[in-house]
Amino acid sequence: MGKMMYLKSDVIKERIVTIKMYDEEYNKQREYSQKHQQIIIETIKDGVNLLDLF
Repeated sequence: MGKMMYLKSDVIKERIVTIKMYDEEYNKQREYSQKHQQIIIETIKDGVNLLDLF
């Protein structure tokens, strides 16, 4: 995946979350993200939103 441009937002995001993945999990995540033209964090956020926990 090439360099992604980030747009500046008026909303400041203050939380940083770090996760560890096995190589196989990361590769699946990366392939899915590329296929759907997203950066990995967008794909992860979409998955969290699908859980509809709140």
